[in-house]
Amino acid sequence: FGCEVFAYPMASIEWRKDGLDVQLPGDDPHISVQFRGGPQRFEVTGWLQIQAVRPSDEGIYRCLARNALGQVEAPASLTVLT
Repeated sequence: FGCEVFAYPMASIEWRKDGLDVQLPGDDPHISVQFRGGPQRFEVTGWLQIQAVRPSDEGIYRCLARNALGQVEAPASLTVLT
């Protein structure tokens, strides 16, 4: 999943799953999270990558962007077909 945020002041991005307050990737070795700034001013992009997807990965993932002025989130659904 990818998440792009334009905000001033610059925002931070967190990933969550199924409404839980546990920030990903947590201790799960097959989930990785990456971030980078730019290329536009005040832009940050975050990615959540799941390697070797399995049925237990199915759910609603949320990108949560936050700065000193507030927060906003965007959901994405993952369905695993077997």
